[in-house]
Amino acid sequence: DQSLRNALVFINLILWSEPVRVMQLAPSQRKPLLIASDAQASELSVSAAYLAIDPEDGTRWGAYWRFEAKDLEALGYPGFPTDNEKRNPIGAAEAAAVANTYFDIQYRRPDRLYSRDVIHWIDNTSSLHSLVKGGSVNDAIDRACALTYFKSFANKCRPWFEYVASDANWSDGASRLLGEGDFSHKHGFNLHQI
Repeated sequence: DQSLRNALVFINLILWSEPVRVMQLAPSQRKPLLIASDAQASELSVSAAYLAIDPEDGTRWGAYWRFEAKDLEALGYPGFPTDNEKRNPIGAAEAAAVANTYFDIQYRRPDRLYSRDVIHWIDNTSSLHSLVKGGSVNDAIDRACALTYFKSFANKCRPWFEYVASDANWSDGASRLLGEGDFSHKHGFNLHQI
């Protein structure tokens, strides 16, 4: 069974990192990192973005990217977008956006993520429920969940995933406009392209 193999690979990754079990009995002394991520899928393109705020010092940053054909193939959508494509990769793209967010923050701003509570807003219920549950029957979403939790574990951060309506998601504009003038610029976010 492939899901059992995936679970064993994930467990091996965790054990390979030689974890130290820590049980936090008191609230963190640090304020939680605030993140919103989003993806969009149209017949022309698939793209994503995240915006983050560190309330400890007010720093605001984020990133945006376009999914290339090879990315969509890895998500299980070879040849997307095409005229006859009936399946939409939005759920997988939203979950991949979450995983990519943690990779990017660890790479560019590791001190912001390490040993931190994180509140992360997502507007796709399929991805949200899978991240809360810790996995999915959809292979692409399941891999994104595993990568997200592996990065969280490696950084000793504790993500809390919450739903935000699409029209209230502050990363929505950045995922569609890819760094052009939108909410992120008006509110002082420093964006980079991945």
